[in-house]
Amino acid sequence: MQSSKNYLQNKNISPYISFQDGKAHTVTLLADEDYTLMDKEGIRFTVLENGEEKTFFTTSISLIRQLAEFSENTIVTIQLKTKIVNGNPVKSYDVSVVGTATKKEEIEIPVIEDEGKQAIY
Repeated sequence: MQSSKNYLQNKNISPYISFQDGKAHTVTLLADEDYTLMDKEGIRFTVLENGEEKTFFTTSISLIRQLAEFSENTIVTIQLKTKIVNGNPVKSYDVSVVGTATKKEEIEIPVIEDEGKQAIY
């Protein structure tokens, strides 16, 4: 649907990542900025995932603190984990460094997934 694609491109609306899927997302950090979404203040990150530029927004201080330690072009894997504590769901982010991309051409990482197992790099 070309009109839809043109609309998104003209409005500068990038594809986004949702960590609610529980999958590990390996991304290259490109930029971050203060952002307000529906009256919630947080940080919007611009990343590359599988060679495609995407964004994600978070108000999670824990995730912001972890990602603040890295520089641009750092390749990280981020996964939202949920566990039950005293009958209540508690969410946390696992963040691990995979490497550093030095050139845009080097940013893509081949990902091989095995059913029910974590991605292999």
